Amino acid sequence: MALFGKKRGKAAVKRASSRSLPAGESAPTAPESAARPLGGGERIASRVLVRPHITEKAGRVAAMNQYVFVVAEGATKPTIARAVFEIYGVRPIRVHTVRIAGKRRRIGRIEGKAAGYRKAIVTLPEGKTIEVLPK
Repeated sequence: MALFGKKRGKAAVKRASSRSLPAGESAPTAPESAARPLGGGERIASRVLVRPHITEKAGRVAAMNQYVFVVAEGATKPTIARAVFEIYGVRPIRVHTVRIAGKRRRIGRIEGKAAGYRKAIVTLPEGKTIEVLPK
């Protein structure tokens, strides 16, 4: 690529990327409030499973040993399965995930969009049940 009439070769690009910072300065880091990935060995169950998703359909699939949860956006199937095991003590045999898009909302002339979410349908082994909502 020509930059101000000069060609930059691989050596020039390598020199530019390996420049050191002035004394006393460190490389910029991500802010601590940045979203952390949901992996690792720490206890993450409370961050992965946001809440149980209680609907009529969720009640019907509970009869088939399937339970529905709203989960964090960055949660993967293995982390969801691990969170269910940590909280309820039952290891799921299958986890399905689906993203629900936010619906468009309108009040008069003002249009907006409701937040979407991600939900997981967790299948448990035969004979195992969990208490999603305490009675």
